[in-house]
Amino acid sequence: LAEHCTILILDEHLQRFPFESMDMFAGKAVTRVPSLPFVFATLMERESLTVEPDSISYVLDPESNLSETASNLGPALNNLASSRG
Repeated sequence: LAEHCTILILDEHLQRFPFESMDMFAGKAVTRVPSLPFVFATLMERESLTVEPDSISYVLDPESNLSETASNLGPALNNLASSRG
């Protein structure tokens, strides 16, 4: 039985909100991490790794004020979320 987990990477303005207590997360594994590299490093430590591309979603630069970040991370996130196999 695979355990699904929602990983939240929040900026300093959103960290104060208790997203984990929202009804949509009731009974589900939810964790906060400081950065995307932290997620990758943690996942690489696991012996087996299964990520379902259809279950990946993200919000990047919702206010359209991080153009450099969006241009650096956007292609990688799109590739990860749309990869098949």
